[in-house]
Amino acid sequence: MSSLRSLLSVICLAVAGFLGSQHRLSCADSTSSPLERLEDMMKSSEITFSYTYDVSGMKVGMKGQGSVILQGESFILEVDGLEIRCDGKTRWTIDRGAEELVIEHYDSHSADLAANPALLLHNVSDLFEVSSQSVAEYSGKKATKVVLVPKSYPGLRGVTLYFRYGTDESDILIGASVESSDSVVTDFSIVDFAYGPRKDAGRFTFDVESLGSEWIVTDLR
Repeated sequence: MSSLRSLLSVICLAVAGFLGSQHRLSCADSTSSPLERLEDMMKSSEITFSYTYDVSGMKVGMKGQGSVILQGESFILEVDGLEIRCDGKTRWTIDRGAEELVIEHYDSHSADLAANPALLLHNVSDLFEVSSQSVAEYSGKKATKVVLVPKSYPGLRGVTLYFRYGTDESDILIGASVESSDSVVTDFSIVDFAYGPRKDAGRFTFDVESLGSEWIVTDLR
C-alpha cells in the first residue's frame, strides 16, 4: 500500500481542490464563475463522478481509474482497487487485496496538504486564486477553462479545471489538471458528474469490527 500513498495523496488533494471550494474564490467575472455555481450546489447536494487519471513527468508514467462520492466534508474515494472513506474526522484507507487497513485522523488544521488534503477543503480561498477563465476545447468539446494558481503552497504549481460549456450545465466538471512544483502533471478525465440529494452520513465511516483476524490494521490516530 505504501507505494501508492503518494499518488493517493495527489488524487485526494485534487478531489478536494476541484470539489471542495467551500469559500468563494475571487474572479474577475464572478457573476459567471462555474466555481461559484458549483459551491452553491455543494451546500445541499451529494456529488458523484467517475474518473480516469494519467500521470506524466515521472520516469514511469501511471494511469488508472476511480470514482468519488462527496457530501460536505465526507467522501468515499475508490482508485485502482483501493478504497478511502472519510467522515470529516477520521480517514480509513482499505486495501482488500492485501488485507490491510490504515486509520488516520483527518486534520483540517495540518500544514501538510499532501498528507492532509482536508486543509484544501476548508481553505481553498486562502491557498488559491483564479488566474484566468476562458472558453477552450476539451476532448473535442467546448468548455469553460478555469486556471487556479497557489498563493502560498510551494508543492503545487497550478490547477486547471474544465467545466461543461453552456448556461444550464456550466457547473458540471468534465476535467482537471494538477501540476506539482517538480513538473509532474496529473490529468483527470471526469464522467458521470452528477448532483443528487444528500443521504445517510453513516456510510462514510468504516466498521473495523467487520474485518477478519487475518487483516493488518494500522491505527495512526
